Amino acid sequence: MRILRSEELRGRRVVYGGTFDPFGHNHVAVVRHLLELGAKVVIAPTQQNPFKTTEARDFLLRFNLIYLVCTYENIPLVAFPKEEGVVLETFRYQRSREFVEYWRGTYEEPVVWSIGPDLVDEVARWSDGWVAENVDIYVTPDFPLPHARDVREGRAPFHPAIAALVEKHALYR
Repeated sequence: MRILRSEELRGRRVVYGGTFDPFGHNHVAVVRHLLELGAKVVIAPTQQNPFKTTEARDFLLRFNLIYLVCTYENIPLVAFPKEEGVVLETFRYQRSREFVEYWRGTYEEPVVWSIGPDLVDEVARWSDGWVAENVDIYVTPDFPLPHARDVREGRAPFHPAIAALVEKHALYR
């Protein structure tokens, strides 16, 4: 396991995993950043983050909200990694190690796992899994945009692609 520099991402498959509850401006910024670095991006929503104490919204709801936001932002989504664009993955996992094993077994392709700067201290706790799986890590920059928690708790607005839908169906009340 190594922590990679941005110049090492060109042409590499980079997984952006997370709860994405809900997907918003900060997530879009990370995806755009990875694309600008030449990475082949996979957005991989987790079924339920085992380290979070609150239960995530329904997987399919979050998946569809990601789709709506990416479409609004003109981020090209694809279903298969051999196509050109960002893969929006449907595999349901809880721990990143499960996803890495799935990806390698299905596509026989190594991956880099991207994390936010808020998780750098956690890497040591995960190191046994990362080392055992030989997964490199990329730490994304800290974008000064609201976190999903701020949106859920009403301190920041929902992304415009989903705001009306969230309001109409009271999805985060």
